[in-house]
Amino acid sequence: MYFQINEILTRSDSYRNAFKRDYTNFLNSQLELKKISGVNISYSHFYNNEAGLGSHQYDTEQAQFQYYVYQHKDKLGIMHFAIIFVRATGKAHALDWYDNIYDIDDLFIEQALPFNILVEEGKHASCTDMNGDGYYTPGYDVNVRKNDAWGVRDIMRSGDLFSSDYQSYMSKVRKPEHRVFPPMPEGSKLWKRHLVNGKYAPDNAVYQLRQMPSPVKARNKILKHDMESYYQEKSPTIKHQSSKDELVDWFIGDNFINSVGVSYRLDDGQSGVSVSLPLLIVKNVEAPLIGGWLVNRLLFPGK
Repeated sequence: MYFQINEILTRSDSYRNAFKRDYTNFLNSQLELKKISGVNISYSHFYNNEAGLGSHQYDTEQAQFQYYVYQHKDKLGIMHFAIIFVRATGKAHALDWYDNIYDIDDLFIEQALPFNILVEEGKHASCTDMNGDGYYTPGYDVNVRKNDAWGVRDIMRSGDLFSSDYQSYMSKVRKPEHRVFPPMPEGSKLWKRHLVNGKYAPDNAVYQLRQMPSPVKARNKILKHDMESYYQEKSPTIKHQSSKDELVDWFIGDNFINSVGVSYRLDDGQSGVSVSLPLLIVKNVEAPLIGGWLVNRLLFPGK
C-alpha cells in the first residue's frame, strides 16, 4: 500500500507554511493543523497480477480519503483540534464516473473504523464498505451518484460483463479470512482487538504502508503508464480557502462531472446533433426506482 498526500486546503486566515516538507526524509514532514481546513490523501494498492480481459502483470487501484480539520478554543483559551473523516472514494478502473463514493453520515452507528475497502477479484476495483460487513449494498455503502457507482463486480475476471449497471450476482461473498489488515502500533485499540496469543491478526495478511514512489521505478511499461496517471511529482498541492463556499466546494466538487453530453449522429443520410443537460441545469437528478438520471435533451436535426 502506497500513500500520497494529494491536496491541502489552507484556512482563509493563514496559508503560509501549512506544510513543512523535510527534503531529506518526506516521512518527517509536518502538517500545521492550525493553518489547515482540509486534507486529501490517496492510497494506491499494488497487486502482482490482474486477471480477466486485458490481463497483465502488476496492477494498481486507488482509494481516496478526505478529512476536515476542526479547531475550537475553550474558555481557558486552549486550542483543541479534531480531524474529522468526511468522505471515502473507491476508484474503479481509472474512470471518475464509476467512483464509489461514501459521504460520512454521523447518524449511522454501524459505520466501522478503520474504514473498510472492498477489492474486486481479479480486476481490483476499490469499493467503499461503510460497515465492514464484506457485502456491497448500493445506497448504503455508496451514497453519492449511486446509480453510476461501479460497486464490486467479481464477474469481470471472467472477461464478460452482463449488465452495465450493478447487480448483486456480480459479487462473491467475502469471508473473515479474506481481510487484509493495516499495520497498527502496539497498544492501539485495533491492535488489541485482533491480538491472538500475543500476535496481531495471525490468520490474516497485513499490508505494509509506504510512501508513493516515482513511476520511473516501475517494473514494466504498463505499470509505469498506470502510475503516471495519478502520481503527483510535486505533492501535495496547496490550495487557499478564501471563503466558506470554497471549503464546501472542495469536499463536494467531484459530484458534478461529465454532466453535459454532446453527440452527433449520421443515419441513412440523415444527420443531427443532440445535447444532453442535467434536469435542473446546475444539479443532477437521479431516478432512484429505475436507475440512471433525468436529463434534458435538445435535438438539432438537419443536413
